[in-house]
Amino acid sequence: MAAIKRKVRVLTGRTSHRTLKVLLLRVNAALRGWALYFRHGVSKRTFSRLDSFAWRRITRWVRKRHRRLNWKTIRRRFMTS
Repeated sequence: MAAIKRKVRVLTGRTSHRTLKVLLLRVNAALRGWALYFRHGVSKRTFSRLDSFAWRRITRWVRKRHRRLNWKTIRRRFMTS
């Protein structure tokens, strides 16, 4: 768990990526690989914690990148599918 959290921290660093799309592609690839490796066993709580951690890191990255936008605008522009 500590290793994947460290990797997400590195990937969501301030100067790591130029666009949100590239950031999400790299974070998703890392999380997908980790989740496939550890998919056996009862792991819902661990996956949930990792999901929350990654979500917080990505939203912090977006908010730091777009300081002038409020949360409502950020959510509407970047967090919808």
